[in-house]
Amino acid sequence: MTLNLEWTDPTNFCPEKPGGWLDRSKLQQLGFASSVDANSPDAERYYQRQRPRIVFVALEYDGPAWSEMYERSVAEQRARNKVTNWTDNGPSHSHLVAMDADPDPANLRRRYPNGMTVVILPAVVSVTLESRPTRVVGRIQQLPSSIHVPRPFSDQFLAAAKQAGQQDLFYRVHLRYGASFEPWITGVDLGDSLLK
Repeated sequence: MTLNLEWTDPTNFCPEKPGGWLDRSKLQQLGFASSVDANSPDAERYYQRQRPRIVFVALEYDGPAWSEMYERSVAEQRARNKVTNWTDNGPSHSHLVAMDADPDPANLRRRYPNGMTVVILPAVVSVTLESRPTRVVGRIQQLPSSIHVPRPFSDQFLAAAKQAGQQDLFYRVHLRYGASFEPWITGVDLGDSLLK
């Protein structure tokens, strides 16, 4: 059995908001060349020629970055619908939010020492040129997301899924990452009590 780790890119969550943390300055720190102005006639070709790089990304779970995105999303929905009492159960996006990157994972861990809420993973990042407004931005193209569920945890999932039937199965998975950034499951919580 395999689980997929889902994460949220803040830029995709709110595409109307220009910028984001993976901007031109951050791309330079990651080793991308960004000397050509985004409005230059040569910019498109210049940035297309740059190859993606493997760097390390910090992802925060259920922290301020996610809360900010959620509050902004609710405010935008209320403004669009012109409803003052609009509520929902939260966006369907993952609470795991990409928030920083560095070529050296040790630098990220120094900046984000809380290993309980921030996971650091290798990722493939590319540079691209966007329009409206014209700007140089980075994109996380690939992040390790497949997590093997060994026994007895896979047996617990199968039993809970059978019991849930057609209803949603709520669960929380406890993960640890090794020195080579490989995930392993240390515990699983299953059931409706997770909603409380």
